[in-house]
Amino acid sequence: MRSQFADYIETPETLEAYRHLLKLADKSRLTCEYRHKNPGNKRSCNFYDSDGNMPYAFIVNRRWLTFYFRKYALTRTDPKKLEENLREDFGDDFNGNPNQGTEYHVKLRRVADVEKLAKHW
Repeated sequence: MRSQFADYIETPETLEAYRHLLKLADKSRLTCEYRHKNPGNKRSCNFYDSDGNMPYAFIVNRRWLTFYFRKYALTRTDPKKLEENLREDFGDDFNGNPNQGTEYHVKLRRVADVEKLAKHW
C-alpha cells in the first residue's frame, strides 16, 4: 500500500516529503499502519511505537501530507510549548486546536517541512 499512496501524490516535492517522513519514522522505530478508506478515498497512516501507542498519524493528499500529533504525543510533552514551537515553524500550515485540543495538525509539502517536524517528535 506504501507505493499506492505514493502514486496518489501529484507533486514531486510532496512525494519526496512522503518518502523522507517514512524513513524518519523507520529510524524512530515507529510502525506505520496504512489505511485506505472509501467513501472519501482517504489514505492515512497511523504510527505506533513499540508499546502499541499511537502518537502520530498522517493523511496523504495530492499536494501535501497532513501530519497529526495525536493525544498520546501531547501527553509526553508540554502541549502549550509544542503548540508555540509548531506555530513558529509552520505558521499558517499549523492547526493548533482541532478536536478540542486533543491533537495538532501540520501540513507537510516538502522535505524541509519534514525536517522541521522531526525536531518535535
